[in-house]
Amino acid sequence: MTSVVTIVEWLWQTPSIAVAAVCFGMFVYVLASFFSSPEPGPNPFEKDSKQKPKPLVVNSSDRDKILKQGELLCNNNISCTN
Repeated sequence: MTSVVTIVEWLWQTPSIAVAAVCFGMFVYVLASFFSSPEPGPNPFEKDSKQKPKPLVVNSSDRDKILKQGELLCNNNISCTN
């Protein structure tokens, strides 16, 4: 019991060590919570996301309308693969 009292008195006289120990404990806790990742999320490739192809447009005026829609998307800064 006297050794515990001696340690408490010594920490009371030098509080910087107690503060450093608390800061170190908080640092270890933050690192442990940061590096312990939660369970992984769902697999994005589990579901089949393929789409059926759209019908082939043979009429040239209809085809031009469809192509111009793509140009409008590119001009509006929407994702474009050129």
